Amino acid sequence: MIDSVSGSGLTAVHRGQETAVSAANKIARAGTTAESNPTRDITEGAVELKQAEHLVKAGAKVIQAENDMIGSLFDERA
Repeated sequence: MIDSVSGSGLTAVHRGQETAVSAANKIARAGTTAESNPTRDITEGAVELKQAEHLVKAGAKVIQAENDMIGSLFDERA
């Protein structure tokens, strides 16, 4: 069970990082092609960056909760 909890937290952090990289690339490329709409690309990229931030924070909270739970279990055993 612990592995699935930590795995979920780490997966969320990893996906958040991937999303942030993708969003940053979208922002960096905004307006560099004739088909692109710089305003839309930057706006979408900024929204995706915010989503990535929330995903990483949520994953970190899951990992922290797991660590707290394990710490409590060790405290009970001691």
